[in-house]
Amino acid sequence: MEYNIAVGKDDFKNTINLKLPKGNRIGVLVSGGADSAILLYLLAKLNIESLEPVELIPFTVPKKIDNAMMFAESVVNYVNNLLDIKLDGPYPVGELDSHYSKIIRTGAEAAVINFNLDCIVFGSQQVPPSEFKMLGIYPNRPSSIDEHPKVYCPFALVDKRHTMDLYRIYDRLDLLSLTHSCTEKAIGRCNECFNCSERTWSLESIQISDPGQL
Repeated sequence: MEYNIAVGKDDFKNTINLKLPKGNRIGVLVSGGADSAILLYLLAKLNIESLEPVELIPFTVPKKIDNAMMFAESVVNYVNNLLDIKLDGPYPVGELDSHYSKIIRTGAEAAVINFNLDCIVFGSQQVPPSEFKMLGIYPNRPSSIDEHPKVYCPFALVDKRHTMDLYRIYDRLDLLSLTHSCTEKAIGRCNECFNCSERTWSLESIQISDPGQL
């Protein structure tokens, strides 16, 4: 069971292939941002339709700056209500004293080990094409769908224009309105960091007004 979703428009059309990873206990890293929110929703929807459902377990790394835990909790609760399911969590993981660039990795490693996961799923995608100059420092992101035997990155070969387009395709702007992308402010947007810039660029590219105020 899988989804093959045509996303994007004009010169940036692409296809996202989304499947349930093999195993029984599948972790989903939920940051409270747009990519992981739509990923959790689609995985949960796919799981309902599957003949061999898995146990989906949301996790988050409760970073101090961007209030990730609060937004991740809102996303998980909303997905539960939308689909009439009962996902537990999100469970907090990660070493908060680590450098920002290492927090996500330590969180994923802790989740896999401490919760005996068969796989953990990330919503990370490609950075924007080089001709589009973003504000802030470009992050390191995956270059392949399967970088590690227990890691699955279904958005690794597309960029944020494509993942944002999933909200249009599935008519889930209500879910998008709950998400928070800024890495510099716990509430609101600084409009200066990379994530704020990328979010604005991606939504303008697919001609969608940002429904969120966070």
